[in-house]
Amino acid sequence: MTVTPDDLAVYLEMTFTDAQTSRALMLIEDATGQALAVVSPLPDGADGVIRPAVARRFLNKSGATSETTGPYTIGQTAGPGSMF
Repeated sequence: MTVTPDDLAVYLEMTFTDAQTSRALMLIEDATGQALAVVSPLPDGADGVIRPAVARRFLNKSGATSETTGPYTIGQTAGPGSMF
């Protein structure tokens, strides 16, 4: 199965505008391409990795990798351009 913008909209419980649908498609293609660079063909269940990766990128436009609340900060590392 391949992740579609409609799948992502359902996953995020959103209704996409045309612009959001186009952006979702681009992000899905990027994530699928990154996954295929590691393993091809993609195994069953790959959608369960690609869909949440795309959702994170879709909702986090700036690619923020840390969060600060009061005196506490937590950071996550991610490679440049990486979705996973």
